[in-house]
Amino acid sequence: MSSWVTSDFDMATSCDDHFPVLGRIQWIQRAVARVQKRRRPVDRDAMRTEAGKAIWQTELEQVPPVPWCTDVHTHALQIQDAINRVIDKHFRNKQTKPTSTYISEKTWRMRLNRVWARKKGLRKMKFIGQATGREVLSLLLGRAAWDGANIVQWYQKHALIGGVYQLLTGFLGIRLKAALHADRKLFMQQLGTTAEEGGIQKLQKVIRDAGLGRRAVKRGRGIIPMLQDSGGSNVTGQQERDDAWLGFFGDMECGRVVDATELVSIHNMDRQAAGQWEDFDNQMIVNPDEVERQLRIAPNRRAAGLDDIPGEALRAAPHALAGLLTPLILKTTVRLEQPIIWQGGLIREAYKGNGPTTEMANYRSLMISSQLGKAVHGLYRTRTRDVFTQQARPMLLNMRPGATTLQAAHALRLFMQFAAARRMSTAILFIDTRSAYYRVVRETVMGFDGSDMH
Repeated sequence: MSSWVTSDFDMATSCDDHFPVLGRIQWIQRAVARVQKRRRPVDRDAMRTEAGKAIWQTELEQVPPVPWCTDVHTHALQIQDAINRVIDKHFRNKQTKPTSTYISEKTWRMRLNRVWARKKGLRKMKFIGQATGREVLSLLLGRAAWDGANIVQWYQKHALIGGVYQLLTGFLGIRLKAALHADRKLFMQQLGTTAEEGGIQKLQKVIRDAGLGRRAVKRGRGIIPMLQDSGGSNVTGQQERDDAWLGFFGDMECGRVVDATELVSIHNMDRQAAGQWEDFDNQMIVNPDEVERQLRIAPNRRAAGLDDIPGEALRAAPHALAGLLTPLILKTTVRLEQPIIWQGGLIREAYKGNGPTTEMANYRSLMISSQLGKAVHGLYRTRTRDVFTQQARPMLLNMRPGATTLQAAHALRLFMQFAAARRMSTAILFIDTRSAYYRVVRETVMGFDGSDMH
């Protein structure tokens, strides 16, 4: 355990009379078999600029094509590595970049200069305060004879230099506070123009992007003190928790936990079955224009999957990226085999905000998957939407284009008004099905045979 006084924390004051203290605690604990995904700092805003889009277009055009004989997993990995190389080369986020975007570059440089002057002054004053007679004599060794007056002059000289640094720190503090006030005033004036043009939603987005405003308190985030499985037994240990969550969320989709070796063998069997597929519809083959349109609607500011590729990278140069992805998508269509990196992802549990936090039934699963995989899946979802609409039941809402659950609510209200106008005795039975998102759709796709598995 250690602690020290830091001089990097700046309050933009003219007089520094106190400094914060930082502490560090280190300990040794039992290692657990768990691999955590570490995110790299990426400048997503730079990808959305015209200069960033030009960089993406130039870099992706220089990527050589992948041979057709390459399997889909290696093919997807090569495209993923090419995109990540561009991100590491041009769009790594700098740690010294200000988090509040309304602060100008001139003000930020003034703050860095003030931190430099303060460190110089503190180092000089600390050197003078800790110097002893022996250290002073060692500094003067090899020079002419020095008497007490020379030593006093030496002290006065370094004290004067330290005072100049302190004076400079105070002067820059006054300038810095005035510059921050001017930047804030200019930002508020721009907010007024934004509110008149774009409304309250655009105004909130500008304030949030600028790093201002108080963040909403999120419930259910943090370490769960105790967790119980479906049988009511306490789950202890990180590995046991991971196994419990995988089993709980896997049961929702009637799945099971398999290791990597078995997963690869399943893909090999699917590939052999695809080789015997004769009923192939040529209309399922996509063209580069469709891929480009799908890349243009990739979401911004969303979490990246295991490939660590954000949605801004897909929208930066959709034409060049579509040229790289189209052969891979064509290969997955013909072989009925998609890369493993596009399947699954990171599972995170999210508390629903109701019920005990120790019960797994009060959590929902959040799947953080690959943005490239989502784009390809969305492309095929658009292709199969007409087929699904023809086979789905008439009142199956929220799965059709343009149909939401609000239509079902309005239909119930109209029915109740109709019954009330005719003075009919009516009742509505609301059935809240557990994991309805996963289980109700299976009835439409797979049919219903009366078993509990559906």
